[in-house]
Amino acid sequence: GSNLQLSFTNRYGFACDLQVSTNLATGSWTNVPGHEGMSGTGARTNLTLTNGASANPSAFYRLVEYR
Repeated sequence: GSNLQLSFTNRYGFACDLQVSTNLATGSWTNVPGHEGMSGTGARTNLTLTNGASANPSAFYRLVEYR
């Protein structure tokens, strides 16, 4: 399969969830298992989603930050 590489910087003191959607029109997002409640360090975070690109080739991803 094809792994998906994601890189982002999240804000120190915030947590974030990685979410995925396959249809932006519906506004439906779900958390990516194992990538919820990630602690914000202010540093770059690199993630590899194993088979992420092949499982959903037209998926959209977003980060949701919260305290």
